[in-house]
Amino acid sequence: MVPELKTGDPIPLDAVRAALDKVVSSEAFVKAARPARFLRHLVETTLRGERQILKESVLGTDVFERPVSWDPRLDPIVRQEAARLRKRLAKYYDSGGNLDQVRIELPIGSYVPVFRRIEPPPAPSQRIGWGRKLRLPAAAILLARVKALRARTCSYSRALRGSRTTLGCGAR
Repeated sequence: MVPELKTGDPIPLDAVRAALDKVVSSEAFVKAARPARFLRHLVETTLRGERQILKESVLGTDVFERPVSWDPRLDPIVRQEAARLRKRLAKYYDSGGNLDQVRIELPIGSYVPVFRRIEPPPAPSQRIGWGRKLRLPAAAILLARVKALRARTCSYSRALRGSRTTLGCGAR
């Protein structure tokens, strides 16, 4: 189990792995082997509890096959690929992945992915639109305003003409 970002409730590892498989097999990732391999490495390493090794220097050698003498200050491959990965994830979740129940995110400034549980949208029968909720109160307010306006008009008309039956105001 992996703790969920906001609530701390555990998300089953199988659910995270299923979300990972769905993301990397999506249209946003299927033709891009490098971002898919990078994301898979980040998620699997996190699920194994080895977050401490998700550092730029280690990722450069493990994922991007740089030599042990590789200097991340001279070759920013890990930072560049992380930025591209974030864009691909955003593209995936903006399109078909917006209904996924587990979301994988890569926060800026970190190589440790975060897993978030997303509540499914309510079924159409459970949705109550604002129009339906506001119809009755709006009608009551409108009726009260019409009555107040009519009373004011009748009062003003009686005062001007000294009659009780002008403008349909009826006798009192």
